[in-house]
Amino acid sequence: MKDVHKEALEFYIAHQDELVAKYNGKSIIIVEQEVKGVFDSDRDALREARKMFRTGSYMIKRVGPGKDNYTQTFHSGRISFV
Repeated sequence: MKDVHKEALEFYIAHQDELVAKYNGKSIIIVEQEVKGVFDSDRDALREARKMFRTGSYMIKRVGPGKDNYTQTFHSGRISFV
């Protein structure tokens, strides 16, 4: 079975500089190694993700610079907040 969250995090890490340049401080929805939405808060991103995607098929990530921005992962059910 494909690990959606690992794949999304790997995408984020590989493209972090580019994402920070575009979306620093915003919350993004990542699905299948693609940004599917940009929001002002995690709450807004989650609200929209629940409407658009199956639970567990996406990751919501607050965009920011540096390794500290992606070294902790918090799981709530099957939804990951990083």
